[in-house]
Amino acid sequence: MLTLQRANNTKIVDELKNKFGGKIGTLELLRQQRILMTVEKENVVEIAQFLKERYALNYVVSVSGIDYPEENKFVVVYHVSSISEDGHLPLLLILKIPVDRQTPHTPSLISIWKSAEWHERETWELFGIEFEGHPKLERLLLYDEWPENQYPLRKDFLLEE
Repeated sequence: MLTLQRANNTKIVDELKNKFGGKIGTLELLRQQRILMTVEKENVVEIAQFLKERYALNYVVSVSGIDYPEENKFVVVYHVSSISEDGHLPLLLILKIPVDRQTPHTPSLISIWKSAEWHERETWELFGIEFEGHPKLERLLLYDEWPENQYPLRKDFLLEE
């Protein structure tokens, strides 16, 4: 396992490019402690497992969605870092997964990162993105009487008067 405290993040980007090549879309070092990566949903579980095992990225800080109705897609965004006995390590990896807006589903990453559980539930509830394999996709924030198929963070959501 690579120790992130001593890692050169440029080397991490190069290693990921060499290992996964065409399985990764965007991969760039935004600044020394931030890496941006775009991965198709078909490859995300394999790559997430590698990130956890190789770089000790063991903690999901957040998961959210971005709605691009004009492009007919969502993007699921995971912010992943590492927690050790010394606290947070400096690297934050931003993992983006494009998702079709008409059939919004992607694999859940809860089997790799337990800390993704509530974040995936929130994203499902507010955007309607299904996380396949998530053991408990049920309401977390909205009240029980909230109408089905009404997702308040979608750009086309309208409040009823």
